[in-house]
Amino acid sequence: MLPPADRTLKDILVLARQIAAQQNHHYMGTEHLFVALAADPDRYPHNYIGQQGINPAHAIAHIQRMIEPGDGKVLWEGHPHSPRFDVVLNLAHDIALEDGRENLVNEKDLWEALLEEEDNLPVHILRRMGM
Repeated sequence: MLPPADRTLKDILVLARQIAAQQNHHYMGTEHLFVALAADPDRYPHNYIGQQGINPAHAIAHIQRMIEPGDGKVLWEGHPHSPRFDVVLNLAHDIALEDGRENLVNEKDLWEALLEEEDNLPVHILRRMGM
């Protein structure tokens, strides 16, 4: 597997889009981003969740149960991300900029942004699970 700095924003967004498509969703939300980040046991987010005493596979399964399969309707016309997803992306870009990496967002930046945003479904579920 690639180290965190080598898995690009594009790689992660492609995976999140695939996850959304499997759910028949025509948008990407924070729940799709969470699964894209946390599913691989060799990646930072997966290990981070485990270090918090939570089984990452259980967290992913819980989030996927909370997401209803899509009905094919477009929720945000002409907009591939939910508004909250855009907030997380902007936070991740800010984190990368603060670290001196303009336009080089990596998975750790996205993970930190997801946790920092705090009002998204994955963070609510992780809190309920004891994180």
